[in-house]
Amino acid sequence: MTEGVSVGICDDVLLWREEITDKVLAYQTEKQIQVTIKQYSCAEDYLKAQDDILFLDIEMSGMSGIALKDILIQNKRKEMIAFITCYDGYIREAFGKNVCGFIDKPVSREKVFEVLDKAVEEKKENAVCRLTAETGVSLKEIQYIKSNDKYIEIYTENGVVPGYISLKECE
Repeated sequence: MTEGVSVGICDDVLLWREEITDKVLAYQTEKQIQVTIKQYSCAEDYLKAQDDILFLDIEMSGMSGIALKDILIQNKRKEMIAFITCYDGYIREAFGKNVCGFIDKPVSREKVFEVLDKAVEEKKENAVCRLTAETGVSLKEIQYIKSNDKYIEIYTENGVVPGYISLKECE
């Protein structure tokens, strides 16, 4: 299996969370991609978490999905959001940064797969070689990497970035 994605499913109805979970597991099997799935019954619980992609119900008791999206964007969070809803009336409000799709209930396998394909591709495009917990170099920027004893030198279009990790760790 190739490197995976983490999936959050936030809906106040267990039936919908389970239905999406089943489709995500089918995606994992078919695409041979490791998927970690976490379920959240309310938006407030998700604030303490972070996933690569979040399937988010728009209308929930307590904080709405739209309010959660606004908080995530305000806090410069990067997860992709796919809204799930029974109500078309909210779509205009739900648009925004990090929103990658809208899925009507009942949730179709094709739409879940489409959203997951986008998330996997986005994760590949934004992959980073971690040098420390705070710093890294985008894989898109790397021209080549040179091993130099106990550290590496990462060559990019903008210059050389030293890293005090082994070539194996960078790999």
